[in-house]
Amino acid sequence: VTVLLQILAPGTDPGPEVFPSALLYTATVGGEVAGQDVELVLPTNRSASFSATGATFGGEPWLSFFPSGGSVSGSSPARITVQPDLTGLAPGVFRGNVTLQLDDGQTRTVSILAVITPSAAKSADRQASSCSNTGLFPQVLAPAANFGVSVGEPVRLAARVVDGCGNLHQPESGGSAGVSVTGIGTQVVNPTHIGSGVWEGAVTPSAIQAAATLTFLGIFSRGTFLQLGAEKVNGGITSAPRPVVFNDSLTDAASFQFGVPVAPGTLVSLFGANLSAANAVPSALPLPTVLADVEVRLNDVPLPLIFAGPSQVNAQIPYNLASDEEYQLEIRRGGAITTPQAIVISQALPGVFTVDQSGQGQGHIYRALADGSQRLADADNAAAAGDVLVIYCNGLGLTDSAVIAGTAAPFSPLAVAANPVAVTIGGRNAAIAFAGLVPGFTGLYQINAVVPVGVTPSAAVPVVLTVAGQSSVPVTMGIRP
Repeated sequence: VTVLLQILAPGTDPGPEVFPSALLYTATVGGEVAGQDVELVLPTNRSASFSATGATFGGEPWLSFFPSGGSVSGSSPARITVQPDLTGLAPGVFRGNVTLQLDDGQTRTVSILAVITPSAAKSADRQASSCSNTGLFPQVLAPAANFGVSVGEPVRLAARVVDGCGNLHQPESGGSAGVSVTGIGTQVVNPTHIGSGVWEGAVTPSAIQAAATLTFLGIFSRGTFLQLGAEKVNGGITSAPRPVVFNDSLTDAASFQFGVPVAPGTLVSLFGANLSAANAVPSALPLPTVLADVEVRLNDVPLPLIFAGPSQVNAQIPYNLASDEEYQLEIRRGGAITTPQAIVISQALPGVFTVDQSGQGQGHIYRALADGSQRLADADNAAAAGDVLVIYCNGLGLTDSAVIAGTAAPFSPLAVAANPVAVTIGGRNAAIAFAGLVPGFTGLYQINAVVPVGVTPSAAVPVVLTVAGQSSVPVTMGIRP
């Protein structure tokens, strides 16, 4: 369970709250219903006066409440009783709302839904003829009408849904029940039923939407029978006052695979918005854990940072993490914190660095020459069978000697990869002379391999690394006869 606590600056007014934000009444024709109470609460220690007004969507005068105004303070909530008179209404579904307005103009709305069935006994069968309507009727509980949220701020989504008989919309055997929410960019959220017909989920906006309309759609199907019903709520999404990490944006810095596990020691990139005020890089090793007022934390442990910019931060995963476990990752900028994201640590997930930094195409694969120099093994300087290659890569995992993330790998003894490493070039196995960390660098691995005999010459021969059962995204190199 992820919990995000947002601390507001002293003197900030979070605005009034109303509990509950929606009321449901069910009755048969001519029947009476009991009143239900809502509370108007001021989270801050201040006083205000309020007024209450009501309206029904069809204009029928069935909605009543009391009092119509009064006072409220931080220590004394106001209670309003909503008492509909449904006795004169025909079978059907009726909507209305009660609007509470403070003397400073702030408003909160309570949604009212009334379901009236014929005088016959209420049926629990969604398809019963006694139901006043064959549709579904959501009541949006959150967010509130005219909501205002910021990019990167998690938004609670909640709705209570009933059918035309007043039955709660919930999972049941023999049918498929659900709720979907759209309207935040292209995201589609499928809330979970938490009980009593209430479906709840969350969404984190990643872009500004001056006018956003969320649509809550209730869905039920059973054989050829289909029930649908929607309710909308309007609001807006503004620029982020705090850093934002996009969903599933963590990737290893070589192959750029998003939403997959990463290995101990891996160099990673995170993408988002407002992560840093400007680009910053460290000047020396060991790497700092704070760069341009930015921190990256994994289970509250700070990570060494390689780069910090407004939309991207590069860091190194520690070596001393247990594999096949989930960790919580967040970015801190000053006193602001991103929404934590879950990541999984695996034994290894190799990736070869590429020339264009896309994770595809020509890899950083070099011919090791007799004079000790290296030349990129591309189409213009292709390698041949028997040539020794140096492959620069990421994500090979633990080494046989302990290394601290963010520090230079040792020259003696060399830090050798603890997991066996395999390399194929053009589908043929290559002999491995060395696989481990590059001395003097942090987080950078190299593999020394020999080009096998029988590889079909090409300017783009595929190269794949395999470690601990995990294979890299193929990259290419040049092979000549």
